[in-house]
Amino acid sequence: MRAVTIFQLEIHFSNHVGRFNTNIKMQIKLPDRPGVGLVVFAINGLSGYTFFHKPVPLLNFRWWRRQVGQYYMPMTRPAAEQIPTLSDILVARQRIAGDIRTTPVISEPLANAELGCELWLKCENLQRTGAFKFRGASNAVAQLDELGRDGDVATHSSGNHGSALALAASIRKRRCRVVMPENSVKTKIAAVRRNGGEIVFCKPTQKDREDGLAELVARGCAPIPPYDHVDIICGQGTAMIEFAEQCKNLDIIMTPVGGGGLISGTA
Repeated sequence: MRAVTIFQLEIHFSNHVGRFNTNIKMQIKLPDRPGVGLVVFAINGLSGYTFFHKPVPLLNFRWWRRQVGQYYMPMTRPAAEQIPTLSDILVARQRIAGDIRTTPVISEPLANAELGCELWLKCENLQRTGAFKFRGASNAVAQLDELGRDGDVATHSSGNHGSALALAASIRKRRCRVVMPENSVKTKIAAVRRNGGEIVFCKPTQKDREDGLAELVARGCAPIPPYDHVDIICGQGTAMIEFAEQCKNLDIIMTPVGGGGLISGTA
């Protein structure tokens, strides 16, 4: 198990004439070991990727930091196997090409003028199941096929990953069981069922979710976690491959962070 410390940042910035003025809240997660300098962050309310084509000019900012908690990241494989390469992501792209959508990129002139830069958005909300999660789920299930592993798949999810895995499993004629908190959003419950998933409800705690998944694994289901899995990371990284082809010479890449699968594949 690897300890990870979570910090909450609040950043205020404005441009030189005060036309743009806002506060941004971020989280950064720093592994508790020497020599690690990677910082990942999330901007509240941002969906999909956001890219700046050139540096934002003349921004003044100040920031505050406070530690908000600590969690432990399970390391179920040797460390070397936890870190996918670019080649792994390119292979994943070929593997799932027939299942996923190549989503468009858009830019908003009014936002560009206000920010003083070119802002590009990768519309993963137009991906199948409505999120980038379908990329990772498709890659993970397809990998099982390549390895000759038959049988059902299972996961725990509050909705998006469960819905994506349910569809990915259905495409490959597998059953999918999803452990979901009993207070999950009704539309997400409906989405999992619509895509062919079978739901096992649990109490709304992380422990109950993990215990529920452990029971399904004990019955023979192959576990497909939402983010901390090399096949999931490689699948999510295919969005970045597309984006780099659609928008050349990007200077800054920004992506939201939940569990970390998307930012890991992007990096």
